[in-house]
Amino acid sequence: MQGQTSLVSQRVGRKPYPLFESGIMKAIVLDLDGTLCDFYNVNGWLPMLQSENAAPYLIAKPLGDYKKLNGLLAALQGYGYAVEVVSWLAKGKTTKQFDSAVRKNKRAWLRKYYPAIDLRNVHVVKHGTNKWRVSNYKGGILFDDESGNVHAWQRDTSSGKAVRIKDDTTLLDALESLIIQELE
Repeated sequence: MQGQTSLVSQRVGRKPYPLFESGIMKAIVLDLDGTLCDFYNVNGWLPMLQSENAAPYLIAKPLGDYKKLNGLLAALQGYGYAVEVVSWLAKGKTTKQFDSAVRKNKRAWLRKYYPAIDLRNVHVVKHGTNKWRVSNYKGGILFDDESGNVHAWQRDTSSGKAVRIKDDTTLLDALESLIIQELE
């Protein structure tokens, strides 16, 4: 186990996180649109994306109490959890320029609302990509509003843990429960 810890610290270039007994890092893996970001309530979001306008990713509001959520994420990081975001690009055939703008806007949005999230742990990938395949934390717990992603994560990951986000309190409640477990 000691060798694994030093390998992990070398890979991420900072203090090693505590590991699960299986040797897999404790991690929170978050979706962005519909989980952290109230993207689908942006007026005209679909026509904007269809015309390759990435503005909805900048103007969307956070879903729920983002200040409290930042505090919970920071607390979990203090308990040794890594925090990662895996988000999809817009659906359909898109240009490289539009994909680049989407990535840039999603990162800017995260920087504005979620400073607790290290942008080096943010992956914005092709729509439909299996999130487990691109995650650096395969044993982590996925939080996603898309039921297909939740089922795929439960099938593919070593932890089998995924939570479907149904409203703006699901994520807060789940993260508060994790903190309570850490305190016990």
